Amino acid sequence: LAAWEAGPLAEANATIAGREARVALAYEELEKGLMLLGGTAIEDGLQAAVPASMRVLREAGIRVWMVTGDKQSTASQVAVASGIL
Repeated sequence: LAAWEAGPLAEANATIAGREARVALAYEELEKGLMLLGGTAIEDGLQAAVPASMRVLREAGIRVWMVTGDKQSTASQVAVASGIL
């Protein structure tokens, strides 16, 4: 890994024109031949009191904003489930 960081990755990062593409190619080269050994997923469910809390905040005239890095469809589902929408 150290040789790759000092060699191909360092060269790609030093490039002015087309740096993003060269860095992507350096990573592709590093990742060749790798084998996935496992995977996992986490379901981050909505806590039970969230819809009631959102209702109380709305009734108190408090505006609630939801900021998320989720896909729009996921964010919409969470907003509906939480009572924001």
